[in-house]
Amino acid sequence: MALATYDLSISQNEDRVWVLGFAMGTVANPIGPYSFTGCTAEMQIRESQDASSTLLLSLTTSAGLVLGGPTPLTVNGITITCGTVTATITHAQSVLLPAGTFYYDLLVFASGTQAYYLSGSFTVTATGSR
Repeated sequence: MALATYDLSISQNEDRVWVLGFAMGTVANPIGPYSFTGCTAEMQIRESQDASSTLLLSLTTSAGLVLGGPTPLTVNGITITCGTVTATITHAQSVLLPAGTFYYDLLVFASGTQAYYLSGSFTVTATGSR
């Protein structure tokens, strides 16, 4: 089970970049700084949450994911320090995704351990232009 659920969406033939921030504690009482320095990660988009379902797209720290931090992030006027994951899908990748609602998760590897940080639905909208 992931630490958080967050739904993502994209249109076919679209370039999309998400910058996702992760911090410990609460906005009012942050624990940090938080960083993904030295970590690797993988994000998979599948037809369903079942691990044996068809893999539609995989992003890794070698291709498509960039880990960072500590990075200041301001929420409701309060600045906290967070680790960031930047996920990039190019139009060449998104045009190959079928339209529909699928499942994704983000797995982070650090010092021999692994944890699911994020999961949710991944919606792909069909477009007429390619």
